[in-house]
Amino acid sequence: MPKNTILITGANGLVAQRFADMFSDEYALKFLTRKRNGHKEKHGHDHNYAWDPGSGHIDEEALEGTDYILHLAGANISEKRWTAKRKQEILSSRRDSARLLLSKLIEGNHSLKAFISASAVGFYGDAPSEKVFSEEDEGGEDFLAAVCREWEESSHNFSEVSLRVLIFRFGVVLSRSGFILTKLQMPIKFGMGT
Repeated sequence: MPKNTILITGANGLVAQRFADMFSDEYALKFLTRKRNGHKEKHGHDHNYAWDPGSGHIDEEALEGTDYILHLAGANISEKRWTAKRKQEILSSRRDSARLLLSKLIEGNHSLKAFISASAVGFYGDAPSEKVFSEEDEGGEDFLAAVCREWEESSHNFSEVSLRVLIFRFGVVLSRSGFILTKLQMPIKFGMGT
C-alpha cells in the first residue's frame, strides 16, 4: 500500500527536521525550501522543492500527490532585532506563504486530507497573567499576538481545499542544536542563571 505524502514547509527548522527524522519510515516526505538542506543525505531521496513566497514562486510539482501539508515556515523571531522591516518579514513569512500555498492548491485543483499549521503561544499576548489560557480565549494585543492571529486566519482558509485544518500553538522549542538554548546558556555560564 502506498504511503501518504506529507509536504513540509520550513524544512530547515528544528521542528521540521525532528518530524522528518521521526516519520520518514511511515510517510513519503517532501520539503519546500528556499535553500538546500540535508534531507537528501538523511533520508536517501531528493524530495526538496523550491519556493520563494516573497516572489510568489513555488515548484508546483511539490503539490502533486500531496495528502498533508505541515506548514512550519516562518522567519525566526529571535534571530534579529525587530526593526519595522523585520516585523514585516516575521508576519509575511507566515501569512503570505500560507496564501501562496492555498492559491496554488486551488489553481491546480488539489485537495488535502489535512492542513497542519504551526502557530505560537504568543497568540495570548505577553501581559503577565495568572490565567490558564485555552483555545477559546481571545488573543492578546501586542505584535506577536497580531502575527499569530493573522497566521491562524490564513490557515483556517485551507478548509476550502482540506478535509481538516489543525493549528498547533507552540511555545519555545528547545534543542541542543537550536539557537535559543545556546542563548539561554550564556547567563548561566557567567553565574547569572535564574
